Amino acid sequence: MTQLRELHFIYNIDEGYVVFETEDLVHLQNLKKLKVLTLMYIMIDQYDLLDLEGLDELETINIGLVTEMDKDGFDVMLMMILPIFPSLKNLRSLEEVRGICKSNIRI
Repeated sequence: MTQLRELHFIYNIDEGYVVFETEDLVHLQNLKKLKVLTLMYIMIDQYDLLDLEGLDELETINIGLVTEMDKDGFDVMLMMILPIFPSLKNLRSLEEVRGICKSNIRI
């Protein structure tokens, strides 16, 4: 499993969600070859991404947060994670209510 290139955790917000805590997220750090990671409605806020430090080959992150994030919050998240994920090219934050793309940044 350490050679995995893509991993997608997707929960339907209308049917409830499972929140991944730090002790859950740090297990993903072993997936050093990961290029694409989707975390839909399993993280409380953007600061949970800090638990994924070490995924240096990660190019695309798709997230849907349990809590809403405004434009300023998105900008803070971007500045926070750029040093952590040196290969990052795409960051997508999806709107909680309708599942449509709210922010799509190509880095």
